[in-house]
Amino acid sequence: MLLEIDDVCKSFGGLRAVWECTFSVAKGSITGLIGPNGAGKTTTFNMIAGVFKPDRGQIRFAGSDITGVPSHKLFRKGLVRTFQIPHEFGHLTVRDNLMTVPPAHPGERLFGAWLEPAKVRRREDEIRAKADDVLAFLKLSHVAGDPAGTLSGGQKKLLELGRAMMADPTLILLDEPGAGVNPTLLEQLGDMIIELNKAHGHSICIIEHNMDMIARLCDPVIVMAEGTVLTKGTMDEVRRDKRVLDAYLGGGE
Repeated sequence: MLLEIDDVCKSFGGLRAVWECTFSVAKGSITGLIGPNGAGKTTTFNMIAGVFKPDRGQIRFAGSDITGVPSHKLFRKGLVRTFQIPHEFGHLTVRDNLMTVPPAHPGERLFGAWLEPAKVRRREDEIRAKADDVLAFLKLSHVAGDPAGTLSGGQKKLLELGRAMMADPTLILLDEPGAGVNPTLLEQLGDMIIELNKAHGHSICIIEHNMDMIARLCDPVIVMAEGTVLTKGTMDEVRRDKRVLDAYLGGGE
């Protein structure tokens, strides 16, 4: 397994947000993480991504214990996440938003910027070329020079995905990529996620409330409720599980 969450717990004061949560994400999969509001999904993502440290339990990524490891170190290990609300640099161009991502740029060091200008220019050209490739993949080339803050909500979601791509990640955590996206763009976004998984080899874990999108993309689907895993299976199996209906609908048929 690429990612393993074992008996993880997290409380905020008297609120038990995640409790004895255990699941795994297989390498090469698109795994869905669903559940009603307040189920603990985003808190779980935040613990995996190093934003919160679990009160108890262990998180392993690619065979290494990453429990409590901060986000910037996980980024270098190949684990990146996107956010439900995009966090673009609004005054930078769309291209520049992508170009800020790759680590270890020689121009970030004073020594490199002064004494190795040719190396800095070479790396800058490589990053620019990669950013343009990502923009072409996302169908955002026509807005490459526009300030990122002027993009539509759906385009900002694509830019968020593009920034994850620039890191060449092993695992991408997508937090509600379909929220606020119009149906046409949502279909394109789904196509891109499938291509990232199948053609580019990225493993993906998705939190999403759009069940049609989850059904199209994800196998397996993990259902959380009240801070813990309720069940896991294919979307068809999950939809037939009475416990899932109870969790979403309060026991209704």
